[in-house]
Amino acid sequence: MPTIRKRNGKFQVQVRIAGQFISRTFDTRTQAVAWGRDIEKDILSGGYGAPSYTPANLAEVLRRYIRDCTPRKADPKAERYVLEAMLKEPWSQMPLCKVRTAHIAHYRDERLKTVKPSTLKRQIGILRTACLTAQREWAWQVPTKFVTNVKLPAVQETVIRRITAQDEHDLLSAARVTGHHYIAEVITLAIETGMRRSEIVRMSVADVDLARKIIVLPSTKNGRWRKVPISRRLEAKCFSGQDINQASVFEASIDGIKSAFRKVLEVKAGRRIRFHDLRHEAVSRLFERGLSIPEVASISGHRDLAVLARYSHADIDRIISIIHNHESDKF
Repeated sequence: MPTIRKRNGKFQVQVRIAGQFISRTFDTRTQAVAWGRDIEKDILSGGYGAPSYTPANLAEVLRRYIRDCTPRKADPKAERYVLEAMLKEPWSQMPLCKVRTAHIAHYRDERLKTVKPSTLKRQIGILRTACLTAQREWAWQVPTKFVTNVKLPAVQETVIRRITAQDEHDLLSAARVTGHHYIAEVITLAIETGMRRSEIVRMSVADVDLARKIIVLPSTKNGRWRKVPISRRLEAKCFSGQDINQASVFEASIDGIKSAFRKVLEVKAGRRIRFHDLRHEAVSRLFERGLSIPEVASISGHRDLAVLARYSHADIDRIISIIHNHESDKF
């Protein structure tokens, strides 16, 4: 029986049968159900899954993936950049039958000279997904072992860098003199809610419910909608003078926010802070307010609770203070 779920206003149908996995997205549930049943019948009758086409090289696979699949991603520009860079690699132009694991391993070693292991794993993951999509959904004759057999480097867990009250004050002070009127509000929103840059850009006025004190995010990075609470500070700093006739809360693009935040850092002295550090800080503060891991996950949108466990640390100075005060009671 096909599995159907609603995602971003559309219906995604998944068929898992006889060792095969196929998925597709439709505008209506009726279309999804009909397609799923037809695919199941074809698989069981032996008429589906036989490769119908053999691409000349990986470049052909990557170009179709860029055209058909990348535009549906939360951050299509970043994925397109990665795939277009791979199209410049010699192995992408070789006949598929001649591409070996050694080619991708060499690419891995060269990339690790300039990027972090976590970045490389994401990029190799995009290549792997493109090949599997061609094989499973397009019924193309595309080998995958040359990429799935590549050993990827272990990603070391990094220390969560906290943003101090002084850091936050300096960021907001710098934001007010950059000429970008909205960036101070964006910084406040990110550090209060943990919302990602892409989620902030897509947030519309209709998503903000001041009566219930929540922001409803229908389109997120992992495809699941979620509700984010609005604190008193957030309401006062970001939404008190909101124009109800304005479609988006912030009339800015992802690149616009990147550029504005870069100018903030040019003005601000002291430690360099990444925009994503604001999300880290927001999650850490939610834990310090006493919320549980599932409660924080419902706000932040993390699907991997093990990742969230990294943030469930209290301030070390506060811990030391509690321990010392407890000990002083006994001496």
